Amino acid sequence: MGISWHRPGPASSGRDARRQAGVLRYACLLFFLATLFTGLSADLCQAQAASRTPEPVGPGIKWNPGHYMLLYLNHSKQQLEDIRDEPYVQGAQIRYRWAELEPEKGVYDFSEIEADLRRLSAMSTPKRLVIQVLDRRFHTDDPYEAAPRYIVEDPAYGVSRTKNGYIANLWQDSVTDRLIELYRALAERFDAHPYLEAVANSESAPGFGERDPPEGFSRPALARQIKRLMDEAQRAFIQTNVILFVNSLAGEIEGLVGHCISTRCAIGGPDVKPARPTQAARYLIDRQLQGVVPIMFAVQSPNLGPEAHRNTPAEIYNYAINELGASHVFWIRFGDERDSATQRFSWQEGILPVIRENAGRTRGSCPQTLQGRCVIR
Repeated sequence: MGISWHRPGPASSGRDARRQAGVLRYACLLFFLATLFTGLSADLCQAQAASRTPEPVGPGIKWNPGHYMLLYLNHSKQQLEDIRDEPYVQGAQIRYRWAELEPEKGVYDFSEIEADLRRLSAMSTPKRLVIQVLDRRFHTDDPYEAAPRYIVEDPAYGVSRTKNGYIANLWQDSVTDRLIELYRALAERFDAHPYLEAVANSESAPGFGERDPPEGFSRPALARQIKRLMDEAQRAFIQTNVILFVNSLAGEIEGLVGHCISTRCAIGGPDVKPARPTQAARYLIDRQLQGVVPIMFAVQSPNLGPEAHRNTPAEIYNYAINELGASHVFWIRFGDERDSATQRFSWQEGILPVIRENAGRTRGSCPQTLQGRCVIR
């Protein structure tokens, strides 16, 4: 199947969208038949053939591929002004802490998300928001930064120490149950918002490093809960992409990615590293999943730099688009003293010039698993 490049442009008309959907469905059928002869594993083909993709509901799934700015928690929202008049940037991925979104059990505060959506959608070229829900916190000794107070204090839930912070005990049914309720509340409030593009989890790696994992933890248990979270999030978000941010979880990557293929969630991750690809990135490339499943990755500060294990923005751009096959790329907006990359790899001097040189191109065709339901607004 040929490559379809996306450049930001005017929205498709309803007739064009329907015609495109028919072509995409036919192309996806041809792609599936072709995979029977191209060496994809039997279990992958089985997963595609027995797809559990939900039936089309409502107006379709918002689909605005391109480049997005990524803001860390400690970055000023004023930095969003850098994309106000930038035609080749579609919006921003912004991180929100579970602890702030649910200050009390079952009590939600989405005021920050609402303010960010107002700001982005009111720009001269309206921008879109990608929400990332953080159920952990790096570089902290305060467990209350990782999860709501009741999760930290109630023995029915709990958090655990990682190599450099804390994580909610997501491998427990009780904890994932509460996270699912948060996603449902977010969907009820924002799924129909035309400028909410996607929602992502934190990542798959628990981050224990050399530290002994807590009692009750296992990788299969965490993988099961991640799949359950993705399933329930997709049931809630009918019109919005749900991204599984997966980087590493030894022995479970194939199962997690295969689960996304058999549903409609997007696959992404917190790292685009040509020099040191993540387990998930290697799997996507080896199995040639470009065009099969939505692929949406983030470029973070440890990915960028002159060192041997890092890469330039141009190298990362080429890898993300031409090898990973990403439709959406979330680029870090530098701005504090902890950034590991130098100024020449920053947003203004390194990243944005590369995006402009390539006219914002990504792989933007509607992936097979979305069944032609992509709607460009």
